[in-house]
Amino acid sequence: MLVEECAVKQRSKESQLDEMMESMKKTQAELAQMETELERCRGEVTVEMRHLSRAQTLRRELDEENERKTRDLTLVQEKVVECGKVLKTRSLELTKTQGELGLKAKKLGHVKIDLERHRVEMSLEMDRAETRRRELDKEIERKTRDLTLVQDKVAESDKLLETRSLELTKTLCELDLKLEQLGQVKIDFSAEMEHLKRIQTRNRELEEGIERKRKDLAEVLDKTTECEKVLETRSLKLVSKEKELQELSLDLDLKEEVAKSLDKEMEETCQKTESKAKELEAIERMINERSGHCESVNSLIEEHTEELALKEKRHDEIREATLKLSVEIAFKENTLTERNKQVEEGEKKIQELNNTSEELIRQVFSINEAIRECTCELEAKRKQRDEVQSSITDLTAVLKSAEKKIQESLEDLKSTEEKQVKLKASLSEHEKGVELREKELIAREEKINEQDKKLQLAKQELAKWVEDYEVKAKQLVALTPLDKPIGNSRKRGRHDAESLSQSFDHVLTSCTTGQENTYNFENERSPDKFKIDQIWAVYSDNDKGMPRKYAQIKKIDTSPEFKLHVATLVLYRPPPPNLMPHPVCCGRFKLKIGKAEVLEPSSFSHEVKALKTSVNRFEVYPRKGEVWALYKNWNITDCADGSEEEELEIVEIVETDEQSIQAMLLTAKVFNQVLYGRCLESKAGVLDIPKTEVNRFSHQIPAFRRDRRAARSGDCEWWELDSKAVLDLNSKNP
Repeated sequence: MLVEECAVKQRSKESQLDEMMESMKKTQAELAQMETELERCRGEVTVEMRHLSRAQTLRRELDEENERKTRDLTLVQEKVVECGKVLKTRSLELTKTQGELGLKAKKLGHVKIDLERHRVEMSLEMDRAETRRRELDKEIERKTRDLTLVQDKVAESDKLLETRSLELTKTLCELDLKLEQLGQVKIDFSAEMEHLKRIQTRNRELEEGIERKRKDLAEVLDKTTECEKVLETRSLKLVSKEKELQELSLDLDLKEEVAKSLDKEMEETCQKTESKAKELEAIERMINERSGHCESVNSLIEEHTEELALKEKRHDEIREATLKLSVEIAFKENTLTERNKQVEEGEKKIQELNNTSEELIRQVFSINEAIRECTCELEAKRKQRDEVQSSITDLTAVLKSAEKKIQESLEDLKSTEEKQVKLKASLSEHEKGVELREKELIAREEKINEQDKKLQLAKQELAKWVEDYEVKAKQLVALTPLDKPIGNSRKRGRHDAESLSQSFDHVLTSCTTGQENTYNFENERSPDKFKIDQIWAVYSDNDKGMPRKYAQIKKIDTSPEFKLHVATLVLYRPPPPNLMPHPVCCGRFKLKIGKAEVLEPSSFSHEVKALKTSVNRFEVYPRKGEVWALYKNWNITDCADGSEEEELEIVEIVETDEQSIQAMLLTAKVFNQVLYGRCLESKAGVLDIPKTEVNRFSHQIPAFRRDRRAARSGDCEWWELDSKAVLDLNSKNP
């Protein structure tokens, strides 16, 4: 009976399990449909948001057009006001010009009266000037006659002077020629005297040479006599010294030849002296002839000097006559200068009269020019008046066109207002539709949450039922030896229990795998990854187990256990404790002096890319491509509150520079708190964090960039985060 009851219960439980499995499958299918509907709703919401953005842009454009047209209207009104002012100023100017024209007309009347008076006076003065001019002309004629007589006498005296001067020039030329001839004679005489002196010097030299040669001959003769004496004394010794005699004979022959040559030279010198004596005689004859010629020349010079004396006397007489004539000419010139002065005075008076007449004429011309200027000004004022009238007409036309434009702009404004009203109505309808869809989405999310709760309750019931079933299965196993025919049922019960436990485990695993990592972050913390002088992030004991501490590896022990000796890093210049309620993970750090700590590999999170600035000095700042946790709603004033609640959000570092850090917010995937992603197309959620506010960063999170296909998210990019660095994040985090 018990077995049958158990079998019945088992069957009922199996049927219930089947129903539960079917309901689970249905709920999963409904969840999938809900996800598809959510995605579709999201697409519709995005489309409607785009429509809203377009409508807002249209509205902005219409507002800009309205503002532009209102500006145009204000400008037109300002131009109208300016035109009115210009008209007023032009009318005032016209009135002023009319008054000025009246005054100038009066002045012209006075000027005409003055002109008539000046004309009468000028006519009288012109008559007087003509009478004076006639008298002066008569005086000038008389003086010109006297001048002609004086000029005739001066011409006769000039002719006499010219004839006398010609005679003097002829005599002077003859004297110059004779003086030149005398100079040439003197030059020839001096040249001949020099030639004679040279001949005399040559004769003296020849006589001296002859005397020297005579002395030489005398010496030679003396030597010959001496030689003869020597020969006579040595004639006795000729026999013994024949050889010497022969040589001496040869010498004698040579000397005889020399004597003969000397005799010949003496004869030649005698002949030369004779020829030179003849030349001297001829030269003496030439000198005598030249002396006679010089005497004749001297006589001619004396005759010419007498003639020159006579001509000088005549020249003196001519000079005296010319002096007398010059005195007469000077007297006549003085009289002429006096008369010229009188003529010049008359001419000056005439010039003064002419100047006065010219001044009067100039005054007349200036008056005429003033009249012309007045007429020109009148014409210019008339033209200005015409221009003002034309400008007034143009302004009226412009005003009419402006009024037309204003009317058109008003019509456009009305049409734009109507369009705005329509757009507002459509926007309100869209907003209502969006609100309704948001409400529907919220209701669907609530339903999904309720279904999740039901699933959790079902899981709990299944777990309890499995436990009961296992207990009863154990009881059945204990009862099987009592009754053999039930063996098949026992086997079937075991098999069913195993299958149920396997299916339940599969359901549990299918529900829990969404919270586990597919990427093995433990491989990044394997023993072969650790090296000396590396800097790692270490899980803190007191700060919710987050990797907010840094340490440098100093020594590695591999036996008996793998352990690491590290030196911790502390802030180089920490702020006051009241301004640092949370641990600081960014900034400048230094190695802590003291004994090294010993840690196991499980205490390390990830390697930190720190920049070494100096000895035992490092800088740690977020880098591009890293994932960090960020304190939400953080500011400097709230740092001192010391609130224990931490609202964190996950960000990806997009760009860094010397002044700021740009980060992009990451959102968690539905039903998975390990996958975080962001849309690549949208730029929403970008945070610009200055370097002065780097304390907003909580800690770095080890992350693995997932492939887009693997993430199945379309245009989104996903990061898989290390669950150890995300476990204790606040539930308010997205």
